[in-house]
Amino acid sequence: MRTFARAIFFAALLTGVFVASAEADTVYTYVGGAINYTTGVYVPGDSISGTFTLSSSFVPATLPGGQIDPFQYLQSAIVSYSFTDGHQTLTRSNSILGGFQFGFNADGTPAPPGNSNSDYGQVNEWDFGIRSNDGTSFISAYLGNDFGTFAGMGCIVFSENCTSVAIINGGVAPPEMDGTSGTWTMQVPEEGTTALFLLAGLAILTGLSGLKRVTRGL
Repeated sequence: MRTFARAIFFAALLTGVFVASAEADTVYTYVGGAINYTTGVYVPGDSISGTFTLSSSFVPATLPGGQIDPFQYLQSAIVSYSFTDGHQTLTRSNSILGGFQFGFNADGTPAPPGNSNSDYGQVNEWDFGIRSNDGTSFISAYLGNDFGTFAGMGCIVFSENCTSVAIINGGVAPPEMDGTSGTWTMQVPEEGTTALFLLAGLAILTGLSGLKRVTRGL
C-alpha cells in the first residue's frame, strides 16, 4: 500500500508541475549584427548577443486614459539576463540595468521594433543598456526607426575614448561605424506540450486508480 500511495503522490506531483509550467516566464533573445568599427580588444566581426527572462506576472502599464503604454520599462519584471560581446558577459550578478524599454500594442502584446504603423502611430523602440557594477564596461543596443549597438571596456562613461570599443551607429556618419541591425526573438510557453503532459499525468492517475481496484479484487 505504501508503494501505491507513493506512486499516486508522484503522479499528482508530476501533473501539478506541468500545470504550473503553463504560466512559465517568457524568454527574449537578441542577436546583434557584425560590428565593423572596433578598437582595443574588439575586432571586426564581433557582435552582441544575449537573453533576458520576463516574469509571467508582468502586466503592461497603462496611460492615464486607460490605454496600454506603447513604451514599457521592464527592469522590475526581469527575472534574469545575460548579454555578451564576446569579451565580457554581463549578468544580474555583476552589472546594473541602465534601462530595458520595449514596445507593446494596445492589446498588451509585444510590438515589433521599428513598427511605424503601431496602434499609436509611433515607432516602437526596443533598447537595453547594461553597465558593470564598477562602471568600467558597458553593453547596449537599440532597435527602432534607427538602430545602434555599443560595447565598451576601460572607461567611466561610455564614449569613443574607452580603452576598447565596438560600435554600430545605424547608418549615421562616419560610415565606418555603419552595420546591420540586430534581431529579437521571443520564446513563449508551448501550451500544446503542457497540455500533453497534463493529459499524461491524468492518464497515470487513472491507470493507478484502476490498478488499485484490480489489486483489491485479488
